[in-house]
Amino acid sequence: MKCTKIDEIEIVVPVPRHVSHTNIRLEDFIVREIAAERLAEIRHHEWGKNAEIRETEIAYCAHCGMKWTEDGDTYNGGCCDEDAKSAPPDPPEEGGNAPRS
Repeated sequence: MKCTKIDEIEIVVPVPRHVSHTNIRLEDFIVREIAAERLAEIRHHEWGKNAEIRETEIAYCAHCGMKWTEDGDTYNGGCCDEDAKSAPPDPPEEGGNAPRS
């Protein structure tokens, strides 16, 4: 007979995001401090001695805060007007004004 038990419990705290980089760094710091306080409380119990904090980072547009979806670091597919200004130039059309050899 198959039984189940809880192996791990993960507490996920989504960090609120604003456009300002200063606010993001402050919010990250505050959330880390709160998590560290809760972790200390959990570690007082025998069952919590091995508890740990895990962080997940996400990439986002510095202008509008949208999740980063592209491979490059400078253009996020035009998620906002500021990002659209960083769009790479269109490649030349084949057969158009390309030099012949």
